Amino acid sequence: MEVTGSTKRLHNLISSAFELFYRELRNDPYLLRFFEKVDMKELQQKQCDNFTAALQESKEEILQRFAKLGKMHYEMGLPYSRYIKSFQTLLKSIYSQVTVQEDTLWLVEKIQQFFDHAIEGSALGYLQQMLEYDTQVIQKLLKDSIAEEFVNEHLLWIEQDPQHRP
Repeated sequence: MEVTGSTKRLHNLISSAFELFYRELRNDPYLLRFFEKVDMKELQQKQCDNFTAALQESKEEILQRFAKLGKMHYEMGLPYSRYIKSFQTLLKSIYSQVTVQEDTLWLVEKIQQFFDHAIEGSALGYLQQMLEYDTQVIQKLLKDSIAEEFVNEHLLWIEQDPQHRP
């Protein structure tokens, strides 16, 4: 990242933003069930560190990272709309910490681009899991309907007069 002596300021900005972000998450009664068995302070620090590291990554790396994250949140049962709302909350928290300075524009652009890629990757992760689940459901329905049809035909065959059996 093209940082001109503002690495510490960036770290402080992100830490402050994550503090606000987690305060919002803890105030959402719906989300509390997802955090029942989680050390929130540890999770906050881990996500803050991951976010900082991800800012350094290429678009492809961000897409892969967030596809995995999207998959994980799908498997947790978090609706996609709630997941995306958390991105909006985090982005709002970050922008509330940005101060207008000479070198701020590149940071705002970098963060917005990062969020665009992160949301794209997350959507891919959710979509892949949804398609996998739908495929399993369709295969089961097909298998069950074929089995049911076979059983019904067999029962009809048994009930028929033995003379009419093929």
